[in-house]
Amino acid sequence: MPAAIRQSTLRSNMDDTPAPPDTAEPGGRFPALGHREYRWLWGASAASSVALWSTIMARAWLALELTDSGLAIGVVTFAAIGPFMLSPLGGVLADRFDRARILQCARSISLLLSVTLAVLAFTDVISFWQLALLAFGDGLARSVEKPAEFALLPNTVRPSALMNAVALSSLAMWGSRAIGPAVGGPLLAGGGAGGVFVLAAAFQFTSILALTRVRVRSTGDLKGVQGSVVEEVRDNLREGLAYVGRVPEVRMIFALTALHCMLTMSFDTLLPILARDELAGGERLFAWMITGIGVGALIGTLALSTIGSGTSRGALFLVTGVISGLAVLTLGLAPTVTAAIAAVVVIGASQAIFMALALTLIQSVVPDALRGRVMSLYLLAAGGVMSLMMLANGGAADVIGVRPLLVGPAIVFVLVLVAWSLAQGDLRAVYRSGALRVPAESAA
Repeated sequence: MPAAIRQSTLRSNMDDTPAPPDTAEPGGRFPALGHREYRWLWGASAASSVALWSTIMARAWLALELTDSGLAIGVVTFAAIGPFMLSPLGGVLADRFDRARILQCARSISLLLSVTLAVLAFTDVISFWQLALLAFGDGLARSVEKPAEFALLPNTVRPSALMNAVALSSLAMWGSRAIGPAVGGPLLAGGGAGGVFVLAAAFQFTSILALTRVRVRSTGDLKGVQGSVVEEVRDNLREGLAYVGRVPEVRMIFALTALHCMLTMSFDTLLPILARDELAGGERLFAWMITGIGVGALIGTLALSTIGSGTSRGALFLVTGVISGLAVLTLGLAPTVTAAIAAVVVIGASQAIFMALALTLIQSVVPDALRGRVMSLYLLAAGGVMSLMMLANGGAADVIGVRPLLVGPAIVFVLVLVAWSLAQGDLRAVYRSGALRVPAESAA
């Protein structure tokens, strides 16, 4: 095994990460922004995330308009997120090729797909299956993009700024959930989905331009094998799986994240129906609910980016997990529009913080040589199960309604999280320290 993969006990695991070109240690409350490479990557990620959330909103509402079916929303959402089950292949690419170039190529594909959606929507010839097929294409592009983005991020900052970098990147990802729908919502209500797709294309183009300014060279340590491309992919993915398999602390966070995504974050297919049928608000309320999630995420991740204490982060990981489940439960029981908006703001804040902390815990111990492959497995654990749950929710909503599908899984998650925390000493250690303990013999 390459020497770069070996770790020492309790290391931050950034020793094998290439230093960014601007090596001066920045100060201030947001040290990651002191690095030029990170600023451009952050801007590119923010623009792409605005495109993502506005597209998700428009696709879901268009699917409901075309079919009047919750299952149809589930199918389109699954088509867009389901390809994350193929993200391990993206992880192999992220550990072989230049990660910034991979991002440019993937986002160029998303740009072309947004333009295609806009043309079909404006000419009023779009069908449900065209919508699902284009969503699947966008999902494939993002399943390649995300492992490369996660793997590139630690190479753009100094190790001491990693937590701040991940928090600010989560701010870009989740905070843009407020900007995209807030800008796209009036377009959706006033002129239909076509204008939202144009907006998404414009933000993707901006993201691609920003990525051209990222100069750091970032690749993994993917070894070649004698044989076919399939054999090479198989053997190198095996390395990533072997790392996760021998580090129980990483497996624990993988499992907890997957459970959180499946039971509390798979409500996107339910929101259009909740807004239209349960709360009688139509597309405007739907846009406001998504915006409310984004506002909460923006507030939460901005607050998180100012927290430097590891012990504070550990306690926050538990607290936001519990609040996430309770907030979804509240949304499922919300009798009024005001109560629903309040619930989604809390959902946005708690879920964004929880996911950012989970990502930071894993990023801080994974060796750079394997980061693309390991992070792609993380995406598989999180996005794969969430997409399947969204598909199931869409079909079930047509039969039993949306409220039981919000309330039931939320209760299950809170109970499982509390029981797991009481039973698992390693998890309680994470809450106390805010870090994973990875002994050398487990990670080597």
